[in-house]
Amino acid sequence: MLTTIIIDDEFKIREVLKNNLKYCSIEIEVLAEASNIIEAELLIRKHKPQFIFLDVSMPGGNGFDLLEKFTNPSFEVIFVTGYQEYAIEAIKAKAVDYLLKPVSYEDMDKALSRVVEKIEAKNMKDSFQLLKNKIQELPIQNSRVVLPGTTDIEFIEVSKIVRCEGWNKYTKVYVNNGECILSNSNIGVFVKLLSPYDFFSSHKSHLINVSFIKKYSKDGAIVMQDMSQVPLARRRKELFKSNVLGLNEKQL
Repeated sequence: MLTTIIIDDEFKIREVLKNNLKYCSIEIEVLAEASNIIEAELLIRKHKPQFIFLDVSMPGGNGFDLLEKFTNPSFEVIFVTGYQEYAIEAIKAKAVDYLLKPVSYEDMDKALSRVVEKIEAKNMKDSFQLLKNKIQELPIQNSRVVLPGTTDIEFIEVSKIVRCEGWNKYTKVYVNNGECILSNSNIGVFVKLLSPYDFFSSHKSHLINVSFIKKYSKDGAIVMQDMSQVPLARRRKELFKSNVLGLNEKQL
């Protein structure tokens, strides 16, 4: 569930937005409503929503005036406007999307999907940066971890793990000597287990040791040193390129 605040001076528009949310594929909790930017600023600071619906033109100041009050906003923005020309300004303000009045729930659903993608990418980027900071404080993969297998408990050095692959409720752990260990723990357990080390979750079912990456294929696959190919989820591609490959925005 995502949380939001609806900011619009028209009561009917706020009601339409709330009603449309009932038909969207993403569950949204409306934390509060505001009819002007003064009230909106107070509510945002109090409730800390993940995103806001923001009317562009309101008495006493517009939506852009509100955004200027936040030097480093933690929330995403969907602009709501009755004027097509405001779309350009919305893009400049780095809004996730904008909705033209009258707002349809189909357009709203698309905008909400973009919000989810942006929030997930931001969370992953923050998590990965935290992971990198932790790695710098630890010895480089010279520790051993316990792998709960289906019949035995394996002790193995982190530096020998090439990748992990989720398989039903199990996880296949591939080692650099060609061995594959089948564990009765799901992939989520290994994401947490290997979080202090230089591993990257390229897909919901795949976790790779960055040290064993051989190349990145243009078709979106990651090739490991054992020549296995690992898929890279579309939503994680930008994070992989910037944090693992070290490419800047122009190179992306």
